Order: sequence, then structure tokens, then C-alpha cells
Amino acid sequence: MKQMFCLLLLLGLAIPCQAQWVEATGDAKIVNGDTAKARETAIQNAIRLVLLQNGGNFQASQFVSNGNLTTQALELSAAANVKAVELLNERKDGERLIVTVKIDLQANDSQSCPTDGLKAAILIPQAVLDDRGQLRYGRLEKLPSVLTQHLASTLKQSSVFSFPLALAEKQVDMPTLTTAGLRVPAIISEMTDSQYLLLPELLDISVAPPTSAPLGLWQHDPLRQFQLRLTLYHGISGEIIWQHEYTTSAPWEFDKTAMVNPASSEFWQSAYGESVNDVLKQSVTDIDQALNCRPLLAQIIARDNSRVVLNIGRQNGVQKGDKFKIALQYNVNDQLNRPHALATATPVTITIDQTSETTATALIGGENAALNIQVNDIALKK
Repeated sequence: MKQMFCLLLLLGLAIPCQAQWVEATGDAKIVNGDTAKARETAIQNAIRLVLLQNGGNFQASQFVSNGNLTTQALELSAAANVKAVELLNERKDGERLIVTVKIDLQANDSQSCPTDGLKAAILIPQAVLDDRGQLRYGRLEKLPSVLTQHLASTLKQSSVFSFPLALAEKQVDMPTLTTAGLRVPAIISEMTDSQYLLLPELLDISVAPPTSAPLGLWQHDPLRQFQLRLTLYHGISGEIIWQHEYTTSAPWEFDKTAMVNPASSEFWQSAYGESVNDVLKQSVTDIDQALNCRPLLAQIIARDNSRVVLNIGRQNGVQKGDKFKIALQYNVNDQLNRPHALATATPVTITIDQTSETTATALIGGENAALNIQVNDIALKK
């Protein structure tokens, strides 16, 4: 029998106003025989795929089955209003449950946000973990760098508004460098031509003691925590524009003395790996929501007479003929001698005449060529 699922929605972006039915497939691992939980997760994954393909994202909310609230599930911020989700079929493939759903998408124009069609480069350094002793259980010494790589891969696959620049083997110590009076995100962004810095911090990956049977044998796999804080810094101002902590846990299905390779498919296909992966997918939708409605601020990185070079290019979506407005940037120091970036608008508009993967160039013509436009000034797409 077909089951009908209705969702409580929050609406954000806009796409062409029309209703459509879309079929999608999602899957999830069955953990401890809990098929209902696997079904819920698989349906969420199918909906996530459809929404990302239509410029949407979601967070947690309420899930209704046959008019009855069953669990906390999805709260959508999407380009389309999901009116209903119909479960067409499901099947088991080993330890995985695969579902096919039909989703009724209906456009929503009540809230729209202009977009410049550009993607921002986000630099992601190696994840920070203060208590590295937690890596001993499972011999997960490589987890911080692998997590960065996996987060970058998820961002590359799913983000609507950004793409990653991963430095998986390099750590950034924000508190120390900020105390030293350096506007670290701005310095790093200038060095890497990125618009944002995303700092992952592993707060807890500890393992809870397993419950045991009367004879001392393990009754259930121990639960391993996963608590991740992500902080997104603006590359020009250095300010924090978004921060969120994610907390989950899952059975640790490996032997107590096993050496687990966090880069292996065995790890990522385990219950714990899949829980981590779900967190990373959710974080990408949250980052997209934070970047939505934010114009991409490019910077002038070189000037030669009347020609200027911007630090964005084809990988950001820049095309020949695109027009940008120029704003002059300057810094002021506060009472603690910390620099703050400010900008002043100008009447100057430039038209891109050459692009590479990472840069774009334009000519400043006429009387505007005499203006004091310098390296580090800002360009915004019209």
C-alpha cells in the first residue's frame, strides 16, 4: 500500500512558478534492525537530492504520516514548495534499505532573493581536534585530514553557492593568530584567492562504554559521539558570518582493538560513517542558506595602468561581458588596534573582457581611469 507523507516547510528561494512531480531514490543503512529509522533516513536523502537539484536546502522539523506526527524530520528552505511525498516502493539490498519516492514540487514566489549567479571559493583547512587522545580508539589519527577532504567533496558535489579549496594537511590556529592582532581569514583568503574560510572543529568523538550481557559479552556495539563545530569567516572583513554545532552518535561496529582507516569505504559505509556523512550533507545545505542573498565580493589583485585583475574567474562562474561595480576599500582600527574593513561605493563599472579559471580582467575606461582604484578594492557583479 502506498503511504503519503506531508512536510512542514519553510520557504526561501524562487524558481519558475509551476508544479511538477519528480521521482527520486534514496537509501540508508539498517542499523540494529531498525527498518523504520532506515526508511525515514532514506526518504530524507531522496528529498535532499531533489531539493539540492532545485536550489533548495533543509533543516530539522516535523514529519507527518497519515495525518499523525511520527518523528522529528525535515524543515525545508527550498526553491520549491514540497506539497507531498509519496513512497512508491522500497527494497532491501543486504544491510541497506532503498526507497523510491514521488515528490510534488510546487514553486513558491512569496520570498525571493536576487542572485549574482556566482560561486564563492571556500578554503577548508584540516579539522582541529583538541583532545587527540580520542583518536586512539580505532586508531583514527588521519580522521581530521580525511574529514576535511570529505567535507570538501560534499561541498563540491552539492553546494549551489560555493566550491571548496581544501588544505587537508594544514591547520589554522584561529585563537592564537587572532590574539596576535592578525586578521587571519583575510590574510589566508588573500593568499589563496578564496572568499571565505571554513574552520572545522571536532569537539567530541569519544566512545561510550558498551552495555554488556550477564557473562560480560557485549550486548550492543558501543556508541561513538560525533560533535562538530563549523565556523565560516568572511575573507575580506574576517568576521564570523555563520557558525553551527552538529551532534550525533552511532554504533561503533568495529572491534575494540581494530585499526580503522577513516579514508576507507568500510568506515564510510558503517553506521558511524553514515551518521558523519549525514552531518556533512546537512552542513552544506546550512552553508548554502548562509550564503544565499550574500553577494560575492571579489577583490582587485593587480592593476596595470587602466587594466585591473580580479581574484575570481571561470570557476566562480564569471563570463566575458559580465559587469562589475567597484568599491574602494579601506581599513580603520578600533580601540584595541584591530583592523576593520570598510568600503565606499564609486560610480565605476567595469566589463570583463578576459577570464581564466581563477581570475578575470577588465579595462577602466575614460575619466574613471584617474580614480584612485587600487589593489584590494572590491568588485561586485551588477
